[in-house]
Amino acid sequence: MSKTVVRRIIKTDTVPPPVGPYNQAVICDNVMYISGQLGVDVKTNEFAGNNVEDQANQALINIGGILNAAGISYNNDFKANYPARVAYQVSKLPKGAKVEMDAIAITADIVE
Repeated sequence: MSKTVVRRIIKTDTVPPPVGPYNQAVICDNVMYISGQLGVDVKTNEFAGNNVEDQANQALINIGGILNAAGISYNNDFKANYPARVAYQVSKLPKGAKVEMDAIAITADIVE
């Protein structure tokens, strides 16, 4: 017997739109995959600053906006709470960004 898995696209105007032709986030079953977020402020459509710290802080704010649009919070973000290390080296990020962050979150209650 096969299991049915629900897929839901998350889109919100509280964070900047994606730079390319992809979704801000996708929920598949109880897992949400958040696309890479730049440190762009939705109010100005500009980078929050010219350094990694300011842009990283804004990228986390943007991830929070996407989590909120899905009705969950940072408490559900298991990739940040229980990290599996990922490191990428690229020659250039979109729009000349200093940092880009993605996230994976559980949309259900987490029981230890």
